[in-house]
Amino acid sequence: MRLVRKAALLIAAAIGSTAVLGATGPVPAFAYTTTGCKWHSTTVAYGQVNDSSYLSVEQSAATAWSTTNTPILFSFFPGSPVNGIEVAAGNYGSTGWDGYSNWTCSGGISSSAFSRWNTYYTAGYSNPARESVMVHEFGHDLGLNHAGSSTCSGQPIMYTSSARYFTCGHVVPQADDVNGVNAIY
Repeated sequence: MRLVRKAALLIAAAIGSTAVLGATGPVPAFAYTTTGCKWHSTTVAYGQVNDSSYLSVEQSAATAWSTTNTPILFSFFPGSPVNGIEVAAGNYGSTGWDGYSNWTCSGGISSSAFSRWNTYYTAGYSNPARESVMVHEFGHDLGLNHAGSSTCSGQPIMYTSSARYFTCGHVVPQADDVNGVNAIY
């Protein structure tokens, strides 16, 4: 009888704990993922090396990051900056990507990066769609990987597909992107 009573008390305690946990709501999950690299400074230089027709959109993308609640400040450097992001445009054909970034990282510190527009796609994009691409690519350059889900609610700018803009209308960094950059820097 005593053993049955203890079992009943344990079950009641477990049910009570579950009810309390359920009442407080789920613990928020962070969807951002990082590359393991960051810049040595929160001021990040970028420069356009070959197609000035994209420059105003790149500046808007840099401003979108610089005006977030993060310590990041993008600084324009004409040409290819040393210890910064080189941006260029080119027709890379039907690759499936409208933007691409790559970086050099040693010991967790980025020393250079490049972001590329694929004009095969972006030549036909509106400026807000183009800005979404470069905000996304600058996110990679800052140390963020792809993240998020296919639903628009809470979808970060770091979502892997251009649906972030064409379906959801996201142009600037979202809350999860800001959380990720703040975790890095």
